Amino acid sequence: MSDACDVLVIGAGCAGIQAACAAASESAHVLVLDGLELDGLQAPMQDAAAWNPWLSDAQSPGCRLIGWRPGHTALELLLDASGAVRGAAGVAGEDETPWRIAASTVVIASAQTLLMAAEAGADLCGMEAGHGGLRICGYANGGASSVEGLYAASPAAWSVLASGAGLPRGTQAHALLSGQQAGAAAAHESAMRQRPFAAALEPAGCAGLRGSGHRPANPMATLAAVQAVRRSLGTASPDDARASEALERLDALWLFICNAAPAARGALCATRAAACQVALARWQLRSLLARRASEAEHLARECVVARGVDQVCTSTELRESLAVASRRSSTPLPLFAS
Repeated sequence: MSDACDVLVIGAGCAGIQAACAAASESAHVLVLDGLELDGLQAPMQDAAAWNPWLSDAQSPGCRLIGWRPGHTALELLLDASGAVRGAAGVAGEDETPWRIAASTVVIASAQTLLMAAEAGADLCGMEAGHGGLRICGYANGGASSVEGLYAASPAAWSVLASGAGLPRGTQAHALLSGQQAGAAAAHESAMRQRPFAAALEPAGCAGLRGSGHRPANPMATLAAVQAVRRSLGTASPDDARASEALERLDALWLFICNAAPAARGALCATRAAACQVALARWQLRSLLARRASEAEHLARECVVARGVDQVCTSTELRESLAVASRRSSTPLPLFAS
């Protein structure tokens, strides 16, 4: 099954629904995907109706611009010839029927989408904290990632709110505002672009999908191996020797799942979920090792993960809100503890 829309939203939580409504308010035709079946999707939609009248009136113009696709799990993003994100592919239902959806822009609003975003080339931030997300390229860009056409809202985004908003990450208010920003910005970009053809787009996914091995990876065994590595670390801040050994094991596990034969239908979602856990563990541990900083530096700088699927590259950079402030002030900011 293939389809097309202006803005594709992956994740039907609070932020995802708000992103869909914000995009629809800009007259964009929106599709919302979520891996849950319809009954599981009703709860967040009903909660959202209390603050968004479009969802409480199915005949309103905004609601008619939003299509709902429950039971659709996105497995990978689709790229055009220039490398811009222009849709997604995945499976639907218990029999994992394949689907492809082309879109002018894509908003991800689920932490389970970080692997597919990294495979498409997106940078990550905050992984050492255990709950990082996509690096947002500028507060003024409304949740734009480092890859053209890809936007992120909480909990898939590390930072989406303008400096001084004062909303703690993880709260419903933060999710609503991040969804609003990402959805509106994605709609603005989609208005300047034509919808692509799904058949002309290339999939960006790898792990568990396109390996050349003789046998597919066992997702349960993969998850067990990741948990064993986590237990071997012992503490939240392991010493370098234990961390290096754990990284070697995680890198070997990642190489194995990437080279294994593609998962069969019925095991695609489980295999990709296991691959995501391997990727998360690698990002978190590498970011933790790259950090090794004082509390003052931790507050002033963020750890960026680039090329985040095979050859992971980590670096620490000045947080954008502070970088902007430093450019506007002649007084250098105190970045490190004395």
